[in-house]
Formats: sequence, C-alpha cells, structure tokens
Amino acid sequence: MERTRTTAVFLLLAVAVLTVEGGSISKRQVGFVGGFSPAKVDDPDVLKMADFATTAVSASSNSGPLKLIKIVKAETQVVAGTNYKLNLELANTNAGANAAPIPCEVVIFDQPWTNTRKMIRSSCSPKRKTTRQIPGGSSPLTGGFSPLDVNSANVKEIASFATTAISANTNAGPATLAKVIKAESQVVAGTNFKLTIEVDPVDGDNLLCEVIVFDQPWTNTRKLSESKCFPAKNLLVKVAEAPHSDTQVKTAKK
Repeated sequence: MERTRTTAVFLLLAVAVLTVEGGSISKRQVGFVGGFSPAKVDDPDVLKMADFATTAVSASSNSGPLKLIKIVKAETQVVAGTNYKLNLELANTNAGANAAPIPCEVVIFDQPWTNTRKMIRSSCSPKRKTTRQIPGGSSPLTGGFSPLDVNSANVKEIASFATTAISANTNAGPATLAKVIKAESQVVAGTNFKLTIEVDPVDGDNLLCEVIVFDQPWTNTRKLSESKCFPAKNLLVKVAEAPHSDTQVKTAKK
C-alpha cells in the first residue's frame, strides 16, 4: 500500500514537472525568439560597430576611404554573440561638402570571447535627390541632368578619365585634356557625368568631344558609356557659315 502511494506521488510530481516545462516551452515558442531589438545610436558598442562597418565597407568596395557621417538606426540580436544591424550614412573622404551621403545597411556579428567580429551583410546605395513640386508649377525633370562647375576637382578627374578612354578607343595615340567646356551630372545608381571637352591629340587638330561617363564609387566602377568626337576646326567653320543669330552677333562683338 505504501509503495502504491509513493508511486502515485512520484507520478503526480512527474506530471507537474512536465506541465511546467511544457508551459515554459510554449511561452518560448510564442515569443519572438532571436528577433532584433532597438538599440541607442549613441551607445559605445554601437559606435564601435559603426566604425568597424565603415572600414569594412571601404575595404570591400575598393572605393577608397569612407567616413561615417551618421548612425540613423541601430538594432541588436542576441545569437551566439550579438548581431548589430545598423543603418549608416557614409561619404567618401575625398567628396566635396555638398556630396550626397551614401546610405548603407549592415549587419555586424560580434563575439567578444572569441575575439570574432565580421561584417556578414552590407547593402549600400546612393541617396536620390528629391525635388518638391511647387503648386501650379511645371513638373520636375526626374532623373534629368543638372549643371556642374567645370572647374571642380571631381569634374576634372572624370574629364581626364574620358580623355584617356577616348585615346584608347580611337587608337589615335595619347591625348591630353585641353579644356572642359560644359559639365552636367545625373543621379542614377551612381552618377552619369555628361561632359563637353576639348581634347588635344599628339598628332592632328584638337577634338571636341561629347561624352557620358558612368561612375559608381562604392563598387569601383567607372566607364565611358557614350562618346562622340569631331575636329574642333570643323565646328568653327560651321559656326562661321551659319545664319546670323543673336548668339553669333554677341560672339562677333567679342
């Protein structure tokens, strides 16, 4: 009889333990296990991970040194360590003050006790400029070209690249950049630079070239996507033979 009571008590305790464990398991299953939780953007660990991510993005994109402009958002996820999901704004250290920042979303895995820290995911894209339409006004030219300063360092760099590319494509021998006449840019998944340049070949007369150069710094991509060149003297002849216009009269007065 005593043995029966002992067995019954044991069974009741076992059922109670299983019930508690089952309830705990159910609660764990219902909860969002492994999800990301918000973190403060000024947290020292977040700042440390943001600096690490900036260096890692610079190295992986071969776009030259980047600098951290702003931590927009930060989240953490506890795994066998910690995943830091960060939304950052970066900029090329050589970019001008008016250059648009590059938004990046990165995930950094950090495991301090094994001295492990690595970037497991990154996605960067240029910030598109938006134009607010004035009521009653005309629609903005989305994706259109905007004027640039022909004397800016960035424009001169792109113009020199175009000159080298034209020399290689035409087999006309080495040429030098004589002048940047006009410059425009268009924001796409990167930047299209539309330039009118005067090129001075080693042999022959100067050329006037209209080119479009596509530039994507974060993937180290730069290519001449369009080019059209013609002798500069031919243009002068055509202007001289053209019917009189206000533009020609103004030129003649000079």
